[in-house]
Amino acid sequence: MRNTIKFEVGKTYEGYGDVKGVNFELLKREGDICLFKRDDGFAEVIELRQQKASTSVIAGKEVEFKEKEIYPYGESWQGSCTGLTKALKDFDKLVKESK
Repeated sequence: MRNTIKFEVGKTYEGYGDVKGVNFELLKREGDICLFKRDDGFAEVIELRQQKASTSVIAGKEVEFKEKEIYPYGESWQGSCTGLTKALKDFDKLVKESK
């Protein structure tokens, strides 16, 4: 998922880090709110983060970062990981609350 610029409904993404080896299919999306079905039997509802384009100096070299969507991870992950039926309800609730 690291190299993704924009997450698209119907596409499958490979997990990394704590979820390495797990594939995530984006089933539904409303703005930054997403419902992913995992191939390990779980589903996740998350809110994507947006990274703006920027330039940083790393080890004396200028590095450009493209604007992209970021799947939250670690301490920034605030989603729900549950069965698909509950995830659908969580998704609908979060979308309704965001309007």
